[in-house]
Amino acid sequence: MEAEGDLYEGMLVEGDRIGDLFKDCPSSYPAGARVIDLRGRTVLPGFTDSHAHFLGSSLLYHAGCQISEISEGALRPDTVDAAIDKLAAFASSRPGRSTPVVGFNYIVPSFKEERLPSRNELDVALPDRKVVILGMDGHASAYSSPALEAIGIDPKGHPGVLVGEEHDMHIGTMTDLVISSLSLFDIILAMQKFAFHAAARGLTCIHCLEGSEDKPNNLALRLLILAARALPIRLRLFTQYRDTDDVQPFLKSLSYPRLGGCQAWEMDGSVGSLTAAFDEPFAGTEENRGRCYYSRDEILPYVEKAHRQGFQVSTHAIGPRGIETILSAFEEVLSPESGDKNPRRHRIDHFEFPRPDQVKRAISNLGLLITAQPGYAWMDERFQKAYRKYLTPAQFESQIPLKTITDLGGVICGSSDSPVQDINPFLQIQGMVDFPLQSQKLSMFEALKAYTANGAYSTFEEDVRGSLAPGKYADFVILEDDPFTLPTNRVAEARVAETWIAGRPVVQNILPPPLFLLKALFSPKTLV
Repeated sequence: MEAEGDLYEGMLVEGDRIGDLFKDCPSSYPAGARVIDLRGRTVLPGFTDSHAHFLGSSLLYHAGCQISEISEGALRPDTVDAAIDKLAAFASSRPGRSTPVVGFNYIVPSFKEERLPSRNELDVALPDRKVVILGMDGHASAYSSPALEAIGIDPKGHPGVLVGEEHDMHIGTMTDLVISSLSLFDIILAMQKFAFHAAARGLTCIHCLEGSEDKPNNLALRLLILAARALPIRLRLFTQYRDTDDVQPFLKSLSYPRLGGCQAWEMDGSVGSLTAAFDEPFAGTEENRGRCYYSRDEILPYVEKAHRQGFQVSTHAIGPRGIETILSAFEEVLSPESGDKNPRRHRIDHFEFPRPDQVKRAISNLGLLITAQPGYAWMDERFQKAYRKYLTPAQFESQIPLKTITDLGGVICGSSDSPVQDINPFLQIQGMVDFPLQSQKLSMFEALKAYTANGAYSTFEEDVRGSLAPGKYADFVILEDDPFTLPTNRVAEARVAETWIAGRPVVQNILPPPLFLLKALFSPKTLV
C-alpha cells in the first residue's frame, strides 16, 4: 500500500513488528521460524476507522434494538407501526419500567410515512416505558413521555421528536439515560464485544469521537481510556468538547492533543433531518436551507485557541454553509503558517456537499484532511433514495468530490460514523469505488489507502502503521478475497479471514468483567 501494484509473496514478522518483505518466497527460513502458508489469500495493512463513536456503538449494539435492516433486497420494516411493533417485541426482553427501551438505525426515508414515531404513538404501544428511537443520520430522535421527562423536557404538548440542534443538545442526557440502566460490568462487556466485532471486520485501529458538551461524561471517558489497555484493538480518542480546558484531564492519556468531532463541533446538521446548511433550499421547500449552528466569529476563538495550544481539531460539516463556517476559521489560523500548510493535520469530517471553491481552498490552499463516509451515499442511492428526494439536482451533483480531492493531492480518511453505519470498512470502500457520481469514483488502491495509510497519517503514525514495511507494527488483515479482483458490486461482501495486531492474531476472548478490569489495571499504560 505504498505504491500501486507493488506486490510481495512473503512477510517476516518478528515480535510485534514487520521484519522483512519478500518479492519471492525464500527457499529457506530463519531457524525456529514458524511458516504460515496463506494459500493464495490477500494480506493488507490493518484498517483504521477514522470517525466512529465507540462508546455509543458498544452500548447500542449491546442493549439496543436495530430498527432498519436489509431483508430480501429492501429495508425493513417500512411503516411506523411495524417499527413500533419490532421495538415492543424487543422491550419484552428488557422488563421493568425503569429500564429504557432504545431503538437505533431508524432510517427515516425508508418508511412510507417518512417520519419518526410520535410521543403519543410510543406512549400507547409501550405505556410507562422510557422509549428512545435514534434516527440513522444521528441528528433526529423520538421519545415517549417518560423518556422526555428523564432528559429534562416537559412532555405536555411536545410531539416527542427532536431534530437538529435540539436533538444534539440532549445527546449527553440521553446517553446518561441509557448508561444508568447498565451496570459497570454491562458496559465492560459491551466494549469488549464491539471491539472484537470491529477486529473481525479487519479493523486494527478506531478513532473514537466521544463525550458531549451538555454532559462531560468524564467517568465514561475515563473508563474507555482504562479499557483501551486491555481491548484487542488500538483506540485514538477525540474528545468532543469546544474548549481545550475541558480536555486537560485527559491530555496525559492522549498520544497527541486532539479534540472535536461531532456534538459541540458540529457546524450544521444532516440531509435526512433537513438540517444540513445549504446555499439553496431543500427540494420541495421554499425557504428551508438548513441551519448553521455557529457563525465563523462564534467558532473562531475555539479554533484559534486549540491551534495555538497544539491541538488537532476535527469538525463535522456537511452543507456548503456549514463547511464555510469552519473553513473560513481554519483559513484565519493557518494562513500565517510557513512551510507545512497544515502542521496540526486539522480535519473536516463528512465534507459532503462542498462548493468547488471550497474544495480548492480546503485541499490546495490549506491541506486539510477529509474524513468521509461514501458508503452512506452508496446505501442511500441503493435503498433509501433520500438524497434524490430531499436535494435539488445541483445539490445532488455536488456530493463529496472524492476523485477531485484525491487528484489535488488531498488526504481522504475512510470511516463509518458508527453507529450511524455498520463499522465494516468494505461498506465504505464499496461506496468509494461505486460512488453514485461516476466521475468521482476512486480506484481500489485509492479506496484502500483511505482506510490504511491515510488513517495512520491522520494521527501522526505513518512511521509505525498504515502500510506493510519493515520496522512498522505487524498490524495486518488477511482476506479470503482479493479486493482488486472482486466485482465492483460485491466489494462490501469481502470476507476477512484473520486480523493481526502487533504480530499476533486477534482471537475472540470475552473476559468476565472482573478479570477484564484486573487485566486493564495491571497492563502497561496505553496512549489513546
